[in-house]
Amino acid sequence: MPWLNQITTCSDLASCFQAVYNLGIVVLFSLAFLNMVYGAVEYLFSAGSITSKESGRNRIMNSIGAIIIVLVLPQILHIINPRIFEVKLKIPYVEKASPPVFTVFGGNAGLLPFDPNLSQNYGGRVILGKGIKDSYCRPGESFVPVMKQIDSYFYGIPFGDGFVGPSGCGMVSLAMAKLWHEGTNFCSDGKIDDKEKEEFANLLKSLINDFKGYIGDEGTYLNAWGRNDILGKYGLESQQLEYRNIVFPDGSVNSNLFRLGPIIYRVRDHLGYVGHYMLIVGYDPSKGFIVNDPAGRDISYVSSTALFCNECRFFLIKSK
Repeated sequence: MPWLNQITTCSDLASCFQAVYNLGIVVLFSLAFLNMVYGAVEYLFSAGSITSKESGRNRIMNSIGAIIIVLVLPQILHIINPRIFEVKLKIPYVEKASPPVFTVFGGNAGLLPFDPNLSQNYGGRVILGKGIKDSYCRPGESFVPVMKQIDSYFYGIPFGDGFVGPSGCGMVSLAMAKLWHEGTNFCSDGKIDDKEKEEFANLLKSLINDFKGYIGDEGTYLNAWGRNDILGKYGLESQQLEYRNIVFPDGSVNSNLFRLGPIIYRVRDHLGYVGHYMLIVGYDPSKGFIVNDPAGRDISYVSSTALFCNECRFFLIKSK
């Protein structure tokens, strides 16, 4: 029936309600008409029966009354409030929430080349290391190897929208902190073999996966270090420090901190870096703070005076 399709077709919520209303009118008129016909037949064939004649008349009158009410009532309601038959449903757009992030992060330091003649040497307050792309062990230091984000073994590991090589310094520093607590013997023979690199790569991939909500295409966000629930999976916890907690006002160093763990050190526009994380693993009175720098520029020691900057942040990584 083409005409029925026309009055019951809908494209949105309002037109669907109108289509249901139209269909209801058609059904009601059909039932009223059939009831009226039945009443007329009953009236004509009552054969003198007063009861049947009265019943037929009532059916006819009731059907006519129902049709009048259905036709008149909507007009009365429309006069009272013209918007009463308008159907509008507003469905709010719900956007998937993302973890809150700071816009300041550490990253992109892997792209900086090693340069032993940097103007940022601070008159000897910073001592540069080997500046090689491969991870290495410092002579005489066996507790934590210097693992490089630009090491060919780790460079291509997916990180945010890119790779570990350019901006994975935060997670590489955290993975080195985990090695610090494990008391790894990576450097017991003075070098790092492929099996040890593979072990470190697996740890690094696991950390990146767990912190994926706190990693951007240019580095690890600062509030990643407050996620002790994630760090707890690795038996670690973080405590943010101030510079005065590390270097006292009289210039002496709180070296007791390194009995608890290493310190992830975020620098920005400082020491020649624009956003970078390094790991402070100890303190040498003759050279300064011992730094494991995952980038190519490779800072090895930082003096107490060069350690501080307005954008610097310090996170002590302790055993849980």
